[in-house]
Amino acid sequence: MIPTTVGERIRRARLDRGMTPREFARAVDRSKSTVQDWEADRCPPRASSWKRIRAVLGPIAGALPGDYGDQIRAVRSRMGLTRAGFGRLVGLSEKSIENLERQRNAPSPVTILKVSHSIPEVFGS
Repeated sequence: MIPTTVGERIRRARLDRGMTPREFARAVDRSKSTVQDWEADRCPPRASSWKRIRAVLGPIAGALPGDYGDQIRAVRSRMGLTRAGFGRLVGLSEKSIENLERQRNAPSPVTILKVSHSIPEVFGS
């Protein structure tokens, strides 16, 4: 199976390096439950964690930038749009845009696709 979500990609990279969740958690100075949340896509790593993750695992293909929420907010602001207006532009609800900006949960591949058409610099499309 090809990893498609951020969590799946982190898990695959960890396994490729022969690390257990506990070993990886120690290496990135996070709890095992946090690592499990990332890998299960219950929540994405925060920007502050991405530097450590990349230092331990190396580049992770297709991973979101750790600051994608800030980047979305900045682009939306440059465009002079509210969350609701930006949501209409990309086909998402205002609440979905808020969740993306606050990095509350990992965006689905469909959400990434919708946003990347409007702001490719964030998701690298």
